[in-house]
Amino acid sequence: MTSTKRICLWSGPRNISTALMYAFAQRQDTKVFDEPLYAYYLKNHPEAHNYHPGSELILDTMENDGDEVVKMMLNNTEKPVLFFKHMTHHLLGLKRDFMKNTINIILTRDPKEMLPSFDKVIENPTLNDVGYALHVELIEYFKTHHIPFTVLDSKKVLLNPERTLQKLCEFADIPFDSNMLSWQPQQLKEDGV
Repeated sequence: MTSTKRICLWSGPRNISTALMYAFAQRQDTKVFDEPLYAYYLKNHPEAHNYHPGSELILDTMENDGDEVVKMMLNNTEKPVLFFKHMTHHLLGLKRDFMKNTINIILTRDPKEMLPSFDKVIENPTLNDVGYALHVELIEYFKTHHIPFTVLDSKKVLLNPERTLQKLCEFADIPFDSNMLSWQPQQLKEDGV
């Protein structure tokens, strides 16, 4: 293991996780990864495969083996900081012991704000689609296994991005970079399909 910082953002959908990924993408010392476990999730959750937009393209272009994705995460040393934007529900039955080697952030949002937004993308979402139950499960896992983590409310990021990102960088033990606060509106090469 190198001194590379591996940040795992564990989010539910419609929680500004892409905005956080874009913020980290502005750092020269950081490479971002957009939902690397998505194909694994679709392959192992047939119902989701049927209603998620672009499922076939995701399965054809991304690694489908969750263990291989984890190996990539733990062995990649491209940059001093690696930022992995994950959807918590993509974990499915994947072993979680790798999380002791990552910096874990749970990103959440008030369900009253998130659910109407998500319903516009996926009709009749289930509890598993939105990730709240899995957030609680992850918190319990982290506590039981003495794995440091933090919970980040997306509203705090929106209300005070600079201070919230400074605190997030402190938690990750990386210097704050003011470039994280703005970027040009454009798609990143790391954006998922």
